Amino acid sequence: MISPPGYSHEREDNEAHERDHDGDRVHSWVKEGKTLPLTQILKKNKIEGRLLDVEVKKQGDTIIYELEIINADSVVYTLKVNARNGQLMNNNHNSNQDNQI
Repeated sequence: MISPPGYSHEREDNEAHERDHDGDRVHSWVKEGKTLPLTQILKKNKIEGRLLDVEVKKQGDTIIYELEIINADSVVYTLKVNARNGQLMNNNHNSNQDNQI
């Protein structure tokens, strides 16, 4: 298999391992009541479109889901959501092309 210059299978494996670890951590947080399940947050905020990616970050004691969504008009945007209570956080509902969050 030929890989592009600078491509590292090891880096890809490490990123996959980190995502698995994040998933395990979030699952345990949901079980412990520290965060809401992502499905509940999507329904609560009536987020429409297709979920492309989710990143979990901590800012101090706050756990944040960063959601990358594509809507029906093919506009991709990012939302930050407080994972504990499901509230949207200072979001600009613009495309990633116009305004990265």
